[in-house]
Amino acid sequence: MKFIIMGRVSEKSETGALPDDDYIQAMHDFNAELNRSGVLLATEGLYPSSMGARIAYTGGKGRVVDGPFTESKELIAGFWIIDVTSKEEALAWALRLPVPADAEGEGLEIRQIFDPADLVKATDARAALPLLDRALDQMAATIAAVDPVKLAGSPTPCTEWNVEQLVGHIVDEVGRFAEVSGGQREHEGPLSGDWPADFAAAARSLRAAWARPQALEQVQRTPIGEIDALWAVKQQCSELVGHTWDLAKAADLPLDLDPELTELALTFMTDNIRPEMRGPEAGGYIGLEVPADPGAPPLDRLIAFSGRDPGWRP
Repeated sequence: MKFIIMGRVSEKSETGALPDDDYIQAMHDFNAELNRSGVLLATEGLYPSSMGARIAYTGGKGRVVDGPFTESKELIAGFWIIDVTSKEEALAWALRLPVPADAEGEGLEIRQIFDPADLVKATDARAALPLLDRALDQMAATIAAVDPVKLAGSPTPCTEWNVEQLVGHIVDEVGRFAEVSGGQREHEGPLSGDWPADFAAAARSLRAAWARPQALEQVQRTPIGEIDALWAVKQQCSELVGHTWDLAKAADLPLDLDPELTELALTFMTDNIRPEMRGPEAGGYIGLEVPADPGAPPLDRLIAFSGRDPGWRP
């Protein structure tokens, strides 16, 4: 992602006076380091505002206003355009910029540069949100069909969890999805006696997170790195589909899962799950792939790829 670092003018720079030799050398060294690192796209210094002009509009017509301009704290003396992996990296570079001897107050502004590809991703993510709604509804219907009294301690395809623990994980995971997506949890803590209500609260939180202004344009920061909104929506759908199967299997419910969601999850998983994410060494994120017939139904292939046995029985 691209960022622009903008340096403010000072009283000295507005006079047209050059910085001292030490500062010029320090800036030259900094720019050379940026260039060696491969992140620098452009950098330029600007003449004082007395040599510039503005276009002001009145009644829809423009007129030229010659410099200098009095609001010097808002003027830009120079800029750097860099291509880095995160806002944090851009800030780290900005903090290494040489500081003028007369620097006081706000001296730099860092802004992300709009990429047209971000708009495409946001549009695609917006189109995918109805699928997330369907995945949440599918999970809600499955949880509603489970009898907590009879099945709480029953085993599940996720061997480390019984049914109650699996439902607790699902509710907690959807709450974490809401937080990562910029929202807040509505449900906190262990399950109550009303599992459907607990899940409904978590689902409301996630839907509210995605309904925020600019939610689809923002980069999300997760333990596995920065992800865009479309990736996040697909990942959330995939997790919900997989755990809907887990719970339906454990409760011996019909496995008539939404075929479009199943195909989405299968494509997402096969495109994104790498070998180093599997097994105990990866912290149990996902199990080792179970062999499956290439001609098997998509749901069976998804479950096998996700490290579960499609033929599992309680």
